[in-house]
Amino acid sequence: MKNKTLRIPIIAIIWRDACHAQNPDKYNTQPPWVVDCGFVVEENKDHIVLVRQFFDDGQCRHAMTILKHNIEKIQSVGMVRLPAHFISAPFLGSGE
Repeated sequence: MKNKTLRIPIIAIIWRDACHAQNPDKYNTQPPWVVDCGFVVEENKDHIVLVRQFFDDGQCRHAMTILKHNIEKIQSVGMVRLPAHFISAPFLGSGE
């Protein structure tokens, strides 16, 4: 049986990050605006978990959890059509 081709959306999130300054002054203590791109593996009322890499079995690496109240904009970047050997969309592991 032939595998169904998976189509996975890629998104960009524009958000305000926290900052850390070892020697704080008025120039280096402002939270920076950043953009992260990737695949959404979890979303709830408080946050979005975005991953940048996943394997053909759906296991993920390089996750970023972004608080929704820090998000300015979420933008669709495109759609990835995966080769037939990809058997799963990205998902969070069980932690075991």
